[in-house]
Amino acid sequence: MATLAELDSPVRSLIEAVAAFGDAPDMSVVGRKLAEFARDLDYLQHHIASLDPSRFGQRVLANPGPELPFMQLVHRPEGMMGAIHSHSVWVALAPVTGTETHRHYRVDERTPEGRARLAMTDERHLDADRAEFATLTPPNDVHAHGHVPGIGTAAYILVLTGRPQVLFERQEYDERAGTWRTLAPGDMGSPGQAL
Repeated sequence: MATLAELDSPVRSLIEAVAAFGDAPDMSVVGRKLAEFARDLDYLQHHIASLDPSRFGQRVLANPGPELPFMQLVHRPEGMMGAIHSHSVWVALAPVTGTETHRHYRVDERTPEGRARLAMTDERHLDADRAEFATLTPPNDVHAHGHVPGIGTAAYILVLTGRPQVLFERQEYDERAGTWRTLAPGDMGSPGQAL
């Protein structure tokens, strides 16, 4: 974990700007700042090159401490959607390249026995060329994202959270099975499934 002062200048500038908004930022402003940063391919290309395009991968770009925003670069290959999950902290995501399908869900039922019923409330196809982004805040932060065959190319995305999500208990859902499970702090959950 690098301190804020040790981060690369472009990343440090973004984290400082977002951290200045406090715990309840205007998420549209956070999303626009992240999407603007995502357009800096000169800086981000070497990070993209570090991930295998044929498999799921992630690279932490900023983890300056438990009280500050956390950012990572994530890639899911062609035809892979991430598991449906929550973050328990605000989150913004923006594609650097490609098209990321983002699905937002409403939890209609969640039982202590592990049964769940979800309804997809929104599906968007976030395009890097148009500097699109998505933002979510708890408790309305249940979502999935990745690549859907036939909709653009598999994206490399930036995921920015208000604090490191691994500090929080979160939930992961299996819509087909109608189940959910708790992700204990530190558990990153399932990388996803092929479509």
